[in-house]
Amino acid sequence: MVLGRLNWILPSPHSHIFAYTRGRGTAECLSSFLSELRGGRGLAIFIDLEKAFELACPRAILATLASRGVKGRLLCWLESFFQGRRAAVRFQGHTSSEHCHINGTPQGSILSPTLFNALINCLLQVDLGPGARLLCYADDTTLVVHGGPYHAKAQRALTRLHLKCTELGLKINPNKTKALPFLINPPKDKLHLGDTAIDHVPTHKYLGVIFDSKLSFRTEVNHLRERTKLRHNALRSLAGKGKGATFKVLRLFYIQTIRAIVDYAAPVLPSLDEPQLAKLEVIQNSAMRTMTGAPMWTRLCNLRMECHLESLHLRIQARVAGLAAKLAHNASPLPLLPRLTAAASLHQDLLTNSWIHNVARAIHTYELDNFIAQANNTPATNFIPQPPWSPPLLTLILTHTLSKKRTPTQLLRQEGLRQIATHTIPQSNTYYTDGSVTPTNAGGAFVCGDRSFGFRVTDGASTLQAELAAISAALSDALEDNPTTPTIIHTDSASAIHTLRQQTHKDNIHLIHDILTTSQGIRNAGGSIIINWIPSHVGIVGNEKADLTAKHALEKPSIDFVITTSLSQVKQGIRERAARLNKDDHRLYVELRSPSARWYALATRYKPLPTTTRSNFNKLTRLRRLRLGYKCCSEIIDDDEAPESECQHCQSATLYPLLHYLLKCPATSRIRKRPLPNPDIPRTHDAARSINSLRNAAAYVVATVPLPILTEVVRSAPPPT
Repeated sequence: MVLGRLNWILPSPHSHIFAYTRGRGTAECLSSFLSELRGGRGLAIFIDLEKAFELACPRAILATLASRGVKGRLLCWLESFFQGRRAAVRFQGHTSSEHCHINGTPQGSILSPTLFNALINCLLQVDLGPGARLLCYADDTTLVVHGGPYHAKAQRALTRLHLKCTELGLKINPNKTKALPFLINPPKDKLHLGDTAIDHVPTHKYLGVIFDSKLSFRTEVNHLRERTKLRHNALRSLAGKGKGATFKVLRLFYIQTIRAIVDYAAPVLPSLDEPQLAKLEVIQNSAMRTMTGAPMWTRLCNLRMECHLESLHLRIQARVAGLAAKLAHNASPLPLLPRLTAAASLHQDLLTNSWIHNVARAIHTYELDNFIAQANNTPATNFIPQPPWSPPLLTLILTHTLSKKRTPTQLLRQEGLRQIATHTIPQSNTYYTDGSVTPTNAGGAFVCGDRSFGFRVTDGASTLQAELAAISAALSDALEDNPTTPTIIHTDSASAIHTLRQQTHKDNIHLIHDILTTSQGIRNAGGSIIINWIPSHVGIVGNEKADLTAKHALEKPSIDFVITTSLSQVKQGIRERAARLNKDDHRLYVELRSPSARWYALATRYKPLPTTTRSNFNKLTRLRRLRLGYKCCSEIIDDDEAPESECQHCQSATLYPLLHYLLKCPATSRIRKRPLPNPDIPRTHDAARSINSLRNAAAYVVATVPLPILTEVVRSAPPPT
């Protein structure tokens, strides 16, 4: 309760405060840090605030809050909150004497992050001089200086910052404060904090990422590889014999524990050169071989398609493009955004290898140019935010007493009618709303008595957006028709009610604020609003009529209701684009006549193994061995020296064990019941005119045999390795 009132009174935090702030985090902080290094050149001083949370001065915090509008009982309550705090330590049944805390913010309190940010906000108000910026993530404070003379600017800013910290009760530790020059010669004279000189270092870890003076991130790449080794060992253990881990579990473990480490560092990695990218790709390449049981010589493009994983280079670009979309979508844009928008507007031929230009390349790769240039998610100008103590504008009712999947339609219909009867008010405006979405079109509709109104919304809109648009249209109709009477809306969208229940909204802000603005108009006119959930497609007349009207609205020739693209839709588009780029990369290898890439394309037809396949790791490895089509160990040797190997099932000698297994071995005769696609392709190895035609025939066998039969065959007669 206190936090809600405090956040309501305090203005938005400074744009360079990234911790404990909605919509900001380490990714935004790291991106802003690199953006402040114009052209990659500059001087950074990583300031260590000694015991920042323990030494923060309560008087300074209260004075800051008072200057920013906190007053009266709330300020008195916060003053009492800081006073008389005592703590003791209990260990093995013994309790120490109590200690009175005079300074610091209470650890573990929900108010402490906001109070500490109020103190840090004072630091950011200090005039550091031209070319100097301060970035703060909790107590991780960084001073960035760009444009010469670097030493003079940094020393002036550091001195002013030191004086302000002393005033606020904060203490800078000069022994742990480090200076790191980027792409410039280190200053001849060292910076000083009081009488103590600050050391210049070649590398420094900031927010978990190791920066080096050349911004090559070689040390960071090596660090990432070392961090993932132990987790890769755990992945190997899960994939070992008898462990019972399926491919789905192994892939999830990789994504959540190994790739997540790379994802965290992704904002700083788009500028990696080719050698460093190759070293980074080893992390995923090794994990894919472990997940599929494939040997070292398996084609990597096949492994990426089989594991549904794009390369880490594409993944880094996807993460950076998503971050850029988030920055553009934020209602409180960061100073980084104008520079990013300007870079994204440049032609690709004009982009350099700087960090911000590499981010612009990622934006071009994922086709977000228009979204970055046009995104504007600020609230509507006529929307008046409600204080946290005011009554809610909407009465939202969502009761799931019966499970739709397990309950007969008749019982669901009775439950829906009961809910409608419960919330029926005489002389009220009663609406039924619904949305309809197809892969190409979207529409919404509302029904009120004998009136029905359908409209087409922006193509590509999500189901949630269509449902919210229908609710917005119904409220607008109620405001124009009779706003003084109660308005009741029955909707079958639980997600819409969940979205409207949220106190703060991150996405679809324009659409939600349109609903809230109309609700304010109805409330000011003396009316009330109830939005009630009912089950869909159970025979409720109003709901069925609204559904039919929404489907008819899909056929309208023009757009009636414009909806801006949501951030979740952009992120979904990035995922789909990454999958397409991954497939395009594989098709390029096919065009370049790679035998293994062509095998995979023919054998799988780019269709994944069904998720219902619950075989253990060893059995799935045998199936994937046929899909990947990699050579056996004996085939890797030069053809002139390659010895014939003996089939483990029929003891026949062959130069190509996998082709013999699929096309000739008696143990696998069940999979050769179907005719080959080309009569000219021989069915036996001895009569083969070329190895390529045999590979095509064998891949065709893998593609056409039903999965249950193929599973039984590889279980009884394992393929060669």
